[in-house]
Amino acid sequence: MGINNLEYEKFVSERCTSTSIAKSSNGIDYIFNIMNDGWVAISEIVEGTKVPVIQAFDISHAESYISLIEPVNIPVNFFK
Repeated sequence: MGINNLEYEKFVSERCTSTSIAKSSNGIDYIFNIMNDGWVAISEIVEGTKVPVIQAFDISHAESYISLIEPVNIPVNFFK
């Protein structure tokens, strides 16, 4: 579940530094925001909406995390 852009901007202004880094891995777009405590908030960008994913200790751990995620390329029905 994503958050709208207004909520996202509020989150960034209250809890993050002004540093935002756009990254892409395995065809998925992400945005890294450096939080006030030094951790990195990782959000996936899905159809223009930011979806919070996880936090990482630093940029290298964030890059390592997103490199492990691959999109599902086949239809999946979890409700059968």
